[in-house]
Amino acid sequence: GYHDDFEREEDLFYGDAYFDYCDVRLPYGPDNAISGFGVAGVPYDGSATYSGPMAATLTSFDFDLTGWTTAYLAFWYWLSVPPLDPFSWTGDGEDGFLLEINVDHTGWEQLDEYGVGIILPRYDAYIDESVDNPLANKMTYCESTGVWVEVVSQDLIDLGIVSPGDILQVRFVFGTDSYNHREGLFIDEFRLSTIQYPIGPFMHTYCIDVPGAHIPFANVVMPLDSTSSSCECQEIVLNTGGEAWLDPDRVVLWADNTIRFAVDEGNMTVTPSSGMIVAQPSEPDCWQEGWHTLTLDTCYNVLGCNLWPPLSWEFLSDQSPPEAVLLDPSDSTLFCEEFAPVTISITDTLTGIDNSTVFAVFCGATYGITHPAVQWDGSQLIFYPESTGTGESWADCPEICVIAADNPYYCEPNIDTTCFPINVIFSAPTGSLITPQNGDVTACEDQQIVFALADSHGISPDGIVLEVESVRYTAGIDPELIFAGGILTFTPSTDWTHNQAVDVSLLEFYNIYGVPNLDTIDLTFYVDLLPPEVQPLAPQPGQLVMENDPIMVFRLSDLPAGLDLSTLQITYYGRDFDFSDIDWTPETNGGIVTIDPARAGLEFNWGDTVEIEVYICDEPDLCEPNCTTAVWRFYIEPKTVCNAVPNPFTPDGDGINDVVVFDYPHSFTEKAVLRIYNTRNIEVFKKTIQPDGNRSWSGIDDHGEKIRPGLYLYIIESAGRAVCSGTILIIR
Repeated sequence: GYHDDFEREEDLFYGDAYFDYCDVRLPYGPDNAISGFGVAGVPYDGSATYSGPMAATLTSFDFDLTGWTTAYLAFWYWLSVPPLDPFSWTGDGEDGFLLEINVDHTGWEQLDEYGVGIILPRYDAYIDESVDNPLANKMTYCESTGVWVEVVSQDLIDLGIVSPGDILQVRFVFGTDSYNHREGLFIDEFRLSTIQYPIGPFMHTYCIDVPGAHIPFANVVMPLDSTSSSCECQEIVLNTGGEAWLDPDRVVLWADNTIRFAVDEGNMTVTPSSGMIVAQPSEPDCWQEGWHTLTLDTCYNVLGCNLWPPLSWEFLSDQSPPEAVLLDPSDSTLFCEEFAPVTISITDTLTGIDNSTVFAVFCGATYGITHPAVQWDGSQLIFYPESTGTGESWADCPEICVIAADNPYYCEPNIDTTCFPINVIFSAPTGSLITPQNGDVTACEDQQIVFALADSHGISPDGIVLEVESVRYTAGIDPELIFAGGILTFTPSTDWTHNQAVDVSLLEFYNIYGVPNLDTIDLTFYVDLLPPEVQPLAPQPGQLVMENDPIMVFRLSDLPAGLDLSTLQITYYGRDFDFSDIDWTPETNGGIVTIDPARAGLEFNWGDTVEIEVYICDEPDLCEPNCTTAVWRFYIEPKTVCNAVPNPFTPDGDGINDVVVFDYPHSFTEKAVLRIYNTRNIEVFKKTIQPDGNRSWSGIDDHGEKIRPGLYLYIIESAGRAVCSGTILIIR
């Protein structure tokens, strides 16, 4: 066929000085085109009015109909002209246009000159014969539209107007008089085709309201707006009417803007005589569950008039029965309660529940919502087996079933029976702790945690959850937790740390029927990886003591296992002390050991080196103890007496007997003051001697001057008293 959308892509027409291709974006005329922006119009220059009188033409080039067996002509027009004369009984117009054809160049003739319906919609009226319009006394489209109107012809070949092989020209003729000019005529989307409706669906429809051509109407028969249906292939039925029969080939119904119902689709029947429209989807295109929007926007009668406005409504497709969910007990398990009530939720979110269809089935008997054993609030059913009056319990019939149907407006309701098992368990699985016990102390850095799990029906290996130090481990998922042969063993992936308090909770385990444990098992154990600490207090290691019988004191401590005093061994150069030889003073985490040598029968010599060796272990509940051996030494001061050597001495600087050296008791541990007096009892020299320090005198006075030879008196004071005295002779 031939097509011109007037976008200058394919020019099939040429105009005259008034009528030509133009653009709807000009100031006047229609606000939009059927497609794009291009149209053909008069006036084509965007003027507010057109002039007159005149006959403006838009003429096509030749159309070759060779090989055609059908020929349909179609176009859209927008018209703004003076109104029909309201005072004329004829209702004639002043300005308008008509369509002419030229077959095989034999001359121009008006198409459908008498308005018999060769083109639809028909011409509006005659141009008044009294005006100076070149089209006076001809039938034309002469009433303003305000919108785009589609014109479609019948089959021109079938009517004998043209024949296959003819050469056809088409011409639009717009005639005006001298008065009352408006915005004019505009043409868009011209087609000459072998198909009657080659363009649609269209954005605009319009039908001129003239006698015998009223717009058809339509009413919904079913499904009515906002109703529901449980039929998978619910049919759609409409009743239409009007002053003309429907054209079955021009009726289209859309569902959800995606499914097209039409006669040519094979899913719609249209009965023109009764105006009945029936649409039914075919499998697999039947309705999906949910709301559906139906729109009848194409419904032409044989006069070319379409339904306006379009008819749109909704219906709900509900193809699923109500859903039942066991709420309590949610896991279908009752503990020692064979007459306990159960709660079941029954809901249908689409069409709701028909209360008259709700029943509970127990032990083969059916109980409606008015029975004392059933409590129903519209969404939850509570069943009380004790109220059935039969004495039967869940132990007798371990199942409850509910029956419920929804409430659609059309078709049979969706009904379903849902059954739930009810297990009554009179005992729950138990667990016991094997190792470590609560409060135990272990010396193993990889201490395992072991439980025994038991149930008469058997323990399920799934769902066992142990929490260790706030981290949850699941048997069968986490490699640290292994269940086998009724024994649950946890092995840490990283070693425990010293003095760590490990918190453990066995949270969940089940028997093979899914019955959970009733109580958790909680414990805390402690980790001791270090041996006891031995701390010498007196004498300190390496200390030089004045006494040859010093009291020896040291502290023993261990955390968290504590001390095993039965392992305590105290050795002095190979001699073991008996525990009866010591005093033990307990303290937190340990105590203090005091040894009195006299009580123990020990005797040290002056100048002795005393070595003490202590062996002690801690006392964990699990694993081998941590033991330590501590060794330290202290020294007994050598015994010294009062002495001055050499005496006499010769401080003459020859390197021989130039100084005298004094000794006094405890010279290794106590400081002293040396005083030198002349024979007149006058102090000539004073010196402080540090423990084990310089105890010599070179024969000088306090001013560093050499003193005269002779006899001198010395006194040594220590601890606030004189401990030594004597005479010294100086020879020079």
